[in-house]
Amino acid sequence: MKQHNEEEAILSLLELLPSYFQYFNNFTELKEIQITKTQLRILLILSAVPSLSMSQLADKLCISREQATRAVAPLAKRQLIFRNTHDTNRRQLDVSLSNSGIQLLAQLKQEYRKRFTTSLASLSEDEKQTFIDSLNNIIDLMKKMTPSN
Repeated sequence: MKQHNEEEAILSLLELLPSYFQYFNNFTELKEIQITKTQLRILLILSAVPSLSMSQLADKLCISREQATRAVAPLAKRQLIFRNTHDTNRRQLDVSLSNSGIQLLAQLKQEYRKRFTTSLASLSEDEKQTFIDSLNNIIDLMKKMTPSN
């Protein structure tokens, strides 16, 4: 890739993220369910991975272990996640999604799906398909570019 194209890709990605977060924030009433954006990200991460150590979770969130611990505490108190000591390392805490957490995520996803479908109505069929294809391409490419843990 030429230097110009790399720079353009970087700038496009940096432009995409704030737009996505603004879009997502407009469709998520997190205050109503008394959950923070970080806590929602924790639930979403745990929905994709059965169990993570606190260190692994902090890495996926790009925050410190202490920040992750503070964000996890209210979720555990509300029984949306479980905190368990690791089988072989008693000092390690693992977190996983509870049935209540799974149900809350299902409700949030359903609401997001409704609102997203409504917003897609402003696009033509060709634009919708381009948008969906583009998202799938970005996801596939980002997976290739991101080192797995």
